[in-house]
Amino acid sequence: MRNYKSCDVCKTIYNPVTFNQRYCEKTCAAKAMTQMNNAKYKPKPKPIWLGEIRKCSVCDIEFTTKAWNQINCSRLCTKRKYEISYEHKTPIFFNESPYKKLLKTRIMVLNRDEFTCQYCGRSRKEDKSVVLHIDHMIPKAKGGDDSYSNLITSCQECNLGKSDTLLENWNKKNEARPRMV
Repeated sequence: MRNYKSCDVCKTIYNPVTFNQRYCEKTCAAKAMTQMNNAKYKPKPKPIWLGEIRKCSVCDIEFTTKAWNQINCSRLCTKRKYEISYEHKTPIFFNESPYKKLLKTRIMVLNRDEFTCQYCGRSRKEDKSVVLHIDHMIPKAKGGDDSYSNLITSCQECNLGKSDTLLENWNKKNEARPRMV
């Protein structure tokens, strides 16, 4: 028994050689491919945000956007925004995981304190055996947080000796070690 089919392009009836044959000739198959390609590659509509007029968050000048997440008019304003936030000692990092934010904050604390223990004054430059830690001035157990202003550089001996006591109480016990903050 023969299964006759109708060609998808020219609608003529033909006898297929294989069970999944859809066109009667190669020319009909080529026509179908060009029709599919023309339908597939239609020009896409312009995105809504492209060319949108926004106000720069640094210099308050109106500009036309080139990307969906553009908030500043230029790279210079983006750099200025970071410098302004750094001047106020409030590090701002966008679209990063909390771990990366904490790691960058800790590196900034070490740079701020010049890789020197703020309790006893020892540093890695002078003594290679010094192990530096990041200490909380107000311990987390007493309600402190991981903010830039609550972190301080300390050596391993000072940090482990201080434990979770407040600075005022720890300085009274250890008057031989001046606080250099």
